[in-house]
Amino acid sequence: MSGIRELSSPFTFNGLRVVTDATLVDHLGWDFSRCRSPSRARRRFWKRGVKNKLVRAIIRAKPDAYRMGDMLVMHPDTWWELQRHVKHADANTKETGHGN
Repeated sequence: MSGIRELSSPFTFNGLRVVTDATLVDHLGWDFSRCRSPSRARRRFWKRGVKNKLVRAIIRAKPDAYRMGDMLVMHPDTWWELQRHVKHADANTKETGHGN
């Protein structure tokens, strides 16, 4: 199953439909710290492709949004962060009395 939500997304932002895709991630590397012998696990991983179940991929959500026509595609974490920033900005505008 793909991480892409249906195209009839209920989310909108400034008139653009928002589609979230959980596969939009940056791969930052590998974490060998959980292994008993990290240096040996690293060596085996790179030389022979032996994957230890304690080796974890280090990933993070891409902070980018891609616009395609009337649609924005972004990682769900990026969408939540955008919503949080917009709510925070709205709250500050109401407190200071600036804006509409």
